[in-house]
Amino acid sequence: MIDVQKVNATKERILNTIRASGPTFPARIARETNISPLFIGALLSEMVSERKLVMSSMKVGSSPLYFTPGQEAGLETFTNYLNGKEREAFERLKQSQILDDETQDPAIRVALRKIKDFAQPLPARIGTRSE
Repeated sequence: MIDVQKVNATKERILNTIRASGPTFPARIARETNISPLFIGALLSEMVSERKLVMSSMKVGSSPLYFTPGQEAGLETFTNYLNGKEREAFERLKQSQILDDETQDPAIRVALRKIKDFAQPLPARIGTRSE
């Protein structure tokens, strides 16, 4: 039988760990909380569905990063895990803030679509044309 209070207390420990350290991955959370990685994965998934945590589209190895709403800026510390073109797209976007998709080379365009945590499409109307 599952003890609901114990599960809630464990979720709170996980939440406090992430609040203190910023975006992180499940193995680090398991190590810091001394909880089984398998159990951590299940709890993180549940906490994302409860909207207590956000799961990034970026991965460290094969694991996504988890963070609390408002910690999005902390994802920047993990950009060294992006592949070459994704990192280049991130750097261009960071420098320019806005990139015209049509003027980018195809590899950068693909990379921009992969780095969803950093790049978001902004529809624009220029005259009668929508971009």
